[in-house]
Amino acid sequence: MKTKKLLVVNSIHSITSAQIFNNQLERIYSKLKPMINTITPREKFDPVFTNKHTHLLISGSELRASRSYEKDDFFYSLINHFLQAEKPILAICHGHQMLAKSITDSQVCRQASRPEFGWQDIQIESNYLFKGITNPVFMESHFDEVFSLPPSFNIIAHNNNCPIQAFQYRNNACWGLQFHPEVNLQESEIMLKQISRNYPELETNINWKMPKSGLIFQNYKIFENFLNAG
Repeated sequence: MKTKKLLVVNSIHSITSAQIFNNQLERIYSKLKPMINTITPREKFDPVFTNKHTHLLISGSELRASRSYEKDDFFYSLINHFLQAEKPILAICHGHQMLAKSITDSQVCRQASRPEFGWQDIQIESNYLFKGITNPVFMESHFDEVFSLPPSFNIIAHNNNCPIQAFQYRNNACWGLQFHPEVNLQESEIMLKQISRNYPELETNINWKMPKSGLIFQNYKIFENFLNAG
């Protein structure tokens, strides 16, 4: 079997949180054993290096996709390189928003009328990415949201607060997720305490209720399904 070569863009600014994300991905993929290379948006886009990889995974970030940053061009170049090569892409939270902006080349990200923080019930459609997931509950941590996508995007998850919780671009192996399928219960508690401390005005937006651990472990199937795509 050909080795899958996963390129991970870790856009998390906090050194501690960035390392937690890297460690969690290593645990999730410990049995599947893909080759994993991790880069940050601070690095220069290198198409020769990028060509060596079969899959692209983009993390969340403290950045706001409803705003513009100097490194946005890094995301656009990298994403479009994988799109043109028709290689699988999975983008999470801020990555999901940047993926939508890259494909549409337009403003399809805005500040959410109701930011979400904590575990939320999500309604999912039948989709390859969600194979093996029942009773979906996912960790949320976002100020912004994707909106008004063209018909080339299939909306595959939603809830009452956010109409586009996940999309698939055309029928390609290209997915964006507003929620965080990689987060476990311990990490979520740390994230929520940080949000509560840094943004006390958002306390009423935080859902502190923790789901059963069994519901969390099934979320990792998303990463297995993604790796097996393409």
